[in-house]
Amino acid sequence: MNHVRTTLMAGLLVLTVASASGAQAPLSADALKRKATNIVSGTVVDVAVTTQKAKLESERGLFSRDRIFTIKLRVSNVSKGKAVKAGEEITIEAWQAHRRPPWHAGPQGHGNIPDKDDKITVYLKDKEGKVYSTIPPNGILINPLITP
Repeated sequence: MNHVRTTLMAGLLVLTVASASGAQAPLSADALKRKATNIVSGTVVDVAVTTQKAKLESERGLFSRDRIFTIKLRVSNVSKGKAVKAGEEITIEAWQAHRRPPWHAGPQGHGNIPDKDDKITVYLKDKEGKVYSTIPPNGILINPLITP
């Protein structure tokens, strides 16, 4: 009986570990450039934060909340893409995991979130309506010394 219990527990552990997804590793500079549809630099005009139910998670209850950052950026330089022009003000959305179940090891969102007046370079991947998305986890470079 003890052997059966041990085998069942080992099987459950294997299934749990196999189905868990890990945090996303930072992308190389080349990978960011390849994935980005637009690469822009500029000054952050405003940052607003809200907390909402996680879009990527299926857990219920008090867990699985994300912080959504709405960043307004005054663009000074465009390194890639034609959708954004220098002098334009664009809205960018980024996110970070706020609350997760203790067993969760999935995506954590963006590592760096800028503050108002920060100089940033952003690797944009798409646009939903009037809001651009950035490439997680390291598609936002704060106060870059060298622009791409």
